[in-house]
Amino acid sequence: MTENPTYFANKRAVDAGMPVYDKVICPVAQLNVATMPLGGEMHTWQAVAVGKSGMAHQGMLKAAEVLAHTVIEIFENPSIAVNAKVEHIERTNGHAYVCPLPDDYAVQVYEPVS
Repeated sequence: MTENPTYFANKRAVDAGMPVYDKVICPVAQLNVATMPLGGEMHTWQAVAVGKSGMAHQGMLKAAEVLAHTVIEIFENPSIAVNAKVEHIERTNGHAYVCPLPDDYAVQVYEPVS
């Protein structure tokens, strides 16, 4: 059996409803922006309803602005990307990522019933 170590930067994982599980291959950053009232439950009709509000749109625009500025900063300072790559190699101790799914695994696609 192939060893498949899992790496977490600070020994914890934050899964905010995003299925980004192969972050060992492509490290990701997480950004939290207020788009709904404090205490609102995710994946409910209330969350969907507030998604049309000015608060949600303002939060989404702020998140997009932060992401855009991050990309500009990385392009203007290529050492950020170089340092991130070095850090990633150090954190994974040089271990190559091994996908936990078998090579012959086929994703099942379900067609909607008409």
